[in-house]
Amino acid sequence: MLGPGLKNVMYGGNTALPGDQRQPVHADVGHLWPLDVLEGPHPAAQLVVNVLTVDVSPENGATELWPGTHRELGVGVGDDIKISSDTLEARRVISPPIQPTFRRGSVLIRDIRLWHAGMPNRTPSPRPMIAMIHCCHWLATGTPLVFPTGTESFFEHPILSTSATFTSDPIDHVHAPIGFEYEPEPA
Repeated sequence: MLGPGLKNVMYGGNTALPGDQRQPVHADVGHLWPLDVLEGPHPAAQLVVNVLTVDVSPENGATELWPGTHRELGVGVGDDIKISSDTLEARRVISPPIQPTFRRGSVLIRDIRLWHAGMPNRTPSPRPMIAMIHCCHWLATGTPLVFPTGTESFFEHPILSTSATFTSDPIDHVHAPIGFEYEPEPA
């Protein structure tokens, strides 16, 4: 789908903890080119790949997905990645959101432009999943991932390359996330 030279530019995880709040519906990124020059949505250039490490359901925080929204041209992503409530309600009439159920070991692949929201986990157990972003080889991306020296062979693959550097210095893999507004659940 992304053509030859596929590369992994993000490797991490997302965990819905018990008591988490709902995220606002948002798109991680917008279209690659300004909306005023596009005649239609461009093909996928980045895919989010989630590997489910436990069974996932709405009860333990399955991500809410808005089918088809990666093709929406009327919504750009700038400083504020949230989708307005008016836009959400208009889209809900066309195609309401889903919150799918997955078995452990399933893989969810979505266009990075798809509207989505992290949802509350109403169980006593964390709901972890592996998260990666794969993109076309020609797409410029940010800073390479940093991994310990000696792990290079883990990232060797005949098709998928990883944008990575390796170091013997200590690596701070646990850092504060960028601020994001969460919405309290309706009572």
